[in-house]
Amino acid sequence: MPKRNIFVRQENSFWRAEGKWARFSLFIIFLVLLGFLGTAVKPWETIQNSSIPDEHSNNHFSIGLWYGFLTSLIILLMLLITWKKWSLPKPKIKKVSEKRAEKSQPSTYWILIILIVIFGGFLRWELVTGSLSWEEYKILGGSSERSTPVESLTFSENWTNILLDYPSSDKSHLLSAVLKVSHSVWSFFANVERVKFSEFALRLPNFCASLFSILLVGILLKNWGFGGAGILCSFLLAMHPWHIERGILVGPDGILIFLLLITILSIIYSINDQTGKWRSWITLSIVQFLISYLIPQGIFIAIGFMICAIVLVVHKEANYSNRSFFINRIIASHALGLAAFSPLLFTNMIQISEWKKIPTYGYEYLGNTIDSISKTLWGIPFSTPQEMIDLSINTDSVGISFINNPIITSIVILTSIAAIVTGFIQTWLHKEGVAKILVTITMLGTLSILLSSIISQHPQHRFVSLMIIPILIFMSIGLIQSLTLFKNRYLLSSFLLLLLVSLQLAINSKQRKLTFNLSYSPQKEINKHLQQRKINLDKPFEIVSYGFGGDLMKLYSPDLKVIRTSDKLKEIIKKSKNQNQEVLVLFGYRYLNSMNPENKDAIALLDSGTRFHMSRKFIGLDPMSEHEIFRLLPETN
Repeated sequence: MPKRNIFVRQENSFWRAEGKWARFSLFIIFLVLLGFLGTAVKPWETIQNSSIPDEHSNNHFSIGLWYGFLTSLIILLMLLITWKKWSLPKPKIKKVSEKRAEKSQPSTYWILIILIVIFGGFLRWELVTGSLSWEEYKILGGSSERSTPVESLTFSENWTNILLDYPSSDKSHLLSAVLKVSHSVWSFFANVERVKFSEFALRLPNFCASLFSILLVGILLKNWGFGGAGILCSFLLAMHPWHIERGILVGPDGILIFLLLITILSIIYSINDQTGKWRSWITLSIVQFLISYLIPQGIFIAIGFMICAIVLVVHKEANYSNRSFFINRIIASHALGLAAFSPLLFTNMIQISEWKKIPTYGYEYLGNTIDSISKTLWGIPFSTPQEMIDLSINTDSVGISFINNPIITSIVILTSIAAIVTGFIQTWLHKEGVAKILVTITMLGTLSILLSSIISQHPQHRFVSLMIIPILIFMSIGLIQSLTLFKNRYLLSSFLLLLLVSLQLAINSKQRKLTFNLSYSPQKEINKHLQQRKINLDKPFEIVSYGFGGDLMKLYSPDLKVIRTSDKLKEIIKKSKNQNQEVLVLFGYRYLNSMNPENKDAIALLDSGTRFHMSRKFIGLDPMSEHEIFRLLPETN
């Protein structure tokens, strides 16, 4: 029988106390990192030996990884030194059974939620399969200089660049990785040629994230005891024009909303978990990292949620021992997450000083804070800039709605504010912890406006992405309270609720109809029209695209010629005269092209009516993407 050391209590022994295998694993990882850092090339050695300009990015990678692993080593050392703080035996927590705020038939509830999710997918399908927008094209690294359409999108580049290269603040490593996996899986199962790409495969991650967000909202509110509000909130999110549009386009918005809901679910489950298991806390830290890896402001969002979790524990646990246990678990789990992912984060952070300035396409008409609040509530801006009104009829705003229906619009605004305030009060009274989480998200949304100007160098903040969930939750809980206004008159209360919801849907019905009927950008429709024109014409035929937007059009029409100056346009005219060619000039993004003085002569020539005739116009959900097709007229003697 082995001798026992009577001078050391079992619970105080690093090798014998509960959780010894976890500590032993951390110790082994610590030794491996120590050996790696000792033998690897040091950052100062890399800087001294870096004389080749092409090696600059590789130097960033190696330096960032070294400092990242050093940070991981320090974190693991601190965890090993303070192991008694976070590896204590689980406290005996008395389980408290919470009463549900309401009883409902589970099968009916989930059937309704699933139907809403399916309906939400139906509303989004046209955008999922439509042409890429210019913003998506730039996010995917689009360049017309590469030989084939799929090669012109750098989502297909190697994993090193996807995970480590950080040229500008609009690069999202998590998004790039998900896009590569999604498109690779599609290419494998569809057995397509390498030169092809699929809008559906590229948008599938955001599409799935948006549908799961609709489902998760219903799950959360059901678990909180607001079943009726859960159905209403899922329905409002499914019908929300901004979420329909931005939630499925290639970008961080749809995935961010989904991760926020997972974070809320993880925090609540972790704090209410009476067993003290690590699984829920590790899940929370992983989701926090994913948010940090998705957008530049993500690290501040993660810190905000960690502080929120600590505040909730302090509020919930009166017992000092239990409180210390949960707080230590929060800190330790986030420290483990940071240790695991700091090599990636440090490699990105070291490149921030060399960020390229982001082109401002599309951002100048996203609007100010008032417009962002309006988009959060109803999915449309508060006002429409005059230049957008002049472009096409595809504009909608609260201001336009107020001009057309001032009484109804005023009622919608007032009832929305009243519903949000009522919903917040009801949530605070019945689920104070939930209210604090939603308030935290609201504060982070407000903070994102400031952070975007500092970090991202452009006004593309994530205010709407962060605020849409808490606002819709509060609004849904507030609206559902209308059922209690008339006691013993359920039909009257139900009619009032139906009326209020109908008004909410009426104010943005035009925009929702546009999202259902139009692609974000009309390149596919233009290409189809051009191919038909080629079939019907017997004479030589040349298609050119003038100015901004030509590179995106070339993605769908590889034979297209892109010109950018009036001199080139005049050369095309002269050439067509000599060769008796039919010439079509595609001209899109008129407002953005008109802002460049160099395009003044070319635009005047296209609009003159003597040399060109505007034969066709194509519109998209993005008003800026309107394209005109000009046909060169034969010279008159």
